[in-house]
Amino acid sequence: MSTTIPRRPKSLPEAAASLWKQTCLHLIEAGPGPTPAQLPLIESYCRSTLRLERMRSLEADLDLLDKEGRDALKLIHAEERQQLAHATALRLTPRAAAAQASGPKGGRSPGTGASALRAKSKPAAASGEVHWLDKARSTS
Repeated sequence: MSTTIPRRPKSLPEAAASLWKQTCLHLIEAGPGPTPAQLPLIESYCRSTLRLERMRSLEADLDLLDKEGRDALKLIHAEERQQLAHATALRLTPRAAAAQASGPKGGRSPGTGASALRAKSKPAAASGEVHWLDKARSTS
């Protein structure tokens, strides 16, 4: 497991240095650490977060009755979606953290996919057979 934080790209503003470090530390703590392929994504996540912070600081001054204000709000929402996409790809969201904490490393927990949902929606066999997922839920 790599414990060194990759050097922040020189093109990334100093204002993002703390976020770069926090993101890399999170990835190190969650698993093997950031891979070289993830570094551009981390950089993009940091840039998106900085843009979103600046936009939100101006949000209170927007006049939503004005077309320019509504357009600016649409841009803020688009940036929020972009930031969430980056966070999801990097597994920084609370849902990803919970999945990592509860599930096996490197794979999904059993019973969480679409096939488990289909199996759960089917009626139990006439012999009184209980689906393993239902049995696990009733014992916990």
